[in-house]
Amino acid sequence: MDHIHNRPTGVDQESSDWALTALASIGDAVIVSNTKGKITFMNPVAESLTGWSLVEAKGRDLIDIFHIVNEQSRLLTKNPVERVLKERIIVGLANHTILIRKDGSETPIDDSAAPIRNKSGTMVGVVLVFRDISERREKDLTIQNRTHTLDERVKELNCLYTISQIIEQPDLTLEAALQEIVDIIPPAWQYPDITCARLQIEGQDFKTTTYVQTLWKQTNDIFIKGDHIGMVEVCYVEEKPILDEGPFLKEERILIQAIAEYIGRIIERTKIEEALKEHSENLELLVEERTSQLQVKDKAIEMSINAIALTDLTGNLTYVNPSFLTMWGYSAEQEVLEQPLITFWENEEEIVEILQALQDKGNWIGELIAIKKDLSRFSVQLSANMVPDKFGTPSYIMTSFVDISEKKLIEEKLIQSEKLTVLGQLASGVGHELRNTLTSIKNAVYFLNMVLQDPASEVKESLEILDTEMAMSERIISRLLDFATPKLPSRYIVEIQDIIQKSWLQITIPEQIDVITQLDLSIPSIMADPNQLIQVFENLLLNAIQAMPTGGKLTIKSEVTQPEWVDISIIDTGVGISQENMQSIFEPLYTTKSRSIGLGLALSMNIIQGHGGNISVQSKVDQGSTFTIHLPIK
Repeated sequence: MDHIHNRPTGVDQESSDWALTALASIGDAVIVSNTKGKITFMNPVAESLTGWSLVEAKGRDLIDIFHIVNEQSRLLTKNPVERVLKERIIVGLANHTILIRKDGSETPIDDSAAPIRNKSGTMVGVVLVFRDISERREKDLTIQNRTHTLDERVKELNCLYTISQIIEQPDLTLEAALQEIVDIIPPAWQYPDITCARLQIEGQDFKTTTYVQTLWKQTNDIFIKGDHIGMVEVCYVEEKPILDEGPFLKEERILIQAIAEYIGRIIERTKIEEALKEHSENLELLVEERTSQLQVKDKAIEMSINAIALTDLTGNLTYVNPSFLTMWGYSAEQEVLEQPLITFWENEEEIVEILQALQDKGNWIGELIAIKKDLSRFSVQLSANMVPDKFGTPSYIMTSFVDISEKKLIEEKLIQSEKLTVLGQLASGVGHELRNTLTSIKNAVYFLNMVLQDPASEVKESLEILDTEMAMSERIISRLLDFATPKLPSRYIVEIQDIIQKSWLQITIPEQIDVITQLDLSIPSIMADPNQLIQVFENLLLNAIQAMPTGGKLTIKSEVTQPEWVDISIIDTGVGISQENMQSIFEPLYTTKSRSIGLGLALSMNIIQGHGGNISVQSKVDQGSTFTIHLPIK
């Protein structure tokens, strides 16, 4: 180095030459100056970077050759050699240093300056080492740009992600969500500090607090299924350099489009959800209303006084209401469910007709005879309907039953009353005519008996037959007239045992019939017409005797079966009455006997009903009959 400063000696000269050779050979630019800042050496790399040759630069001030400025401020940068000479330390260049070459071109450099000391430590000069960092700077800029670009994309992704998170918040209204969305738009743009935004949706605005409409703006329309509903608007409140789209990046155009599409989908989804919610609420209301209606119908069916039953298409019971159980005498539905409905009817053949009618017309109405649990019969009116499912396919059969037994009884009584009225009118007229004719015959027979002192046996027998037939005819006429003009009972306090005894004693009982009396002597006195009761007892006793032509047992029984009522039963062991005839035995003019006009039982029923009572019958063919008279004690 002493050679560099014109101080060559023997060994030092060799070392100095070696050092110069080394400095000239290294890849970095090297400039050496003396303590006065004058250039004493430059290697070829330094010559290339500065544009000055060693010959031109040698002996000149360093600042003339090594001209550096700040890249950003363009101000002259303090020469590092000066600082080294002053502070006698190693100094590095600040960042962003630009070397201005002799021709005015610029090269970014990185450098450092260090003092040169001799063996005694005295500083004898400064060595400046610097290098061209253009390539490194280009790489750094590339990395910096990529990093910036990545940061921008991350901001954009964060924006879209945050929008998705906002929408997922429970119980957040659409208006609140749109306001939150507009607030997160500015941070996603390149200059968030000067960015504001607005959403315009179906005439309603959502803005950031800093929103100002300016010339520097980006907009994008919002559509739902092709229908325009609003827009997204992003503005800069300050002017910025022109980029891809005014001051905006092309990526920001893509982002605003994505936000617009996303908001469109959000609004569309919200509207669909609201529509579904409304539909769901309406459906729930309809279900509640329908359920309520069904509950009312179910309750109505359950509480209906009509018996209602549902069956499958083959006629097996699947449901019965309480009235059905009551009407048929069952206590629990388990007793009847899954049973064929035909089980509860008397005529099984009718089921074929009913099922066929249901298939053809969908309904059937008619009257049936039903069978109770205790096997007793009663009349019902059936209304059956085929019930289809929602597709119109037959699903089940609904049946409704009304007990018309009482109606039937009233109808029968009405018919009976009409018959009796007509019969009464006829009997009254015929009875008087017959009685007049019979009186003439009786007078003639009486006259013949007076005239004929000793008639022949044939004549005498004929006259006796006439007397017998006339007596029978008189009884028939009396019954006709009694039936035609019924009399109210003349009530007296009577003993029922006495009336039974009188009735019994007035009738001739064949020897082959055994009479058994089971009279309750403790029966209290009753208010009754004794003559009418004797007529009833005679009729029933005669019927019982006639029912046992070959003999049998006749039982006369009286008892108090329930408070305030007395029962008198006449029981025979005769031929009995068939079920078919049982329904008609109290009808006027109904008889199965050859010598009877069928008024006895009808007249007896009228008399007992006139006393506020009734007559019941139990009978089996070839086993006998029991006629029981029920009379009130008071």
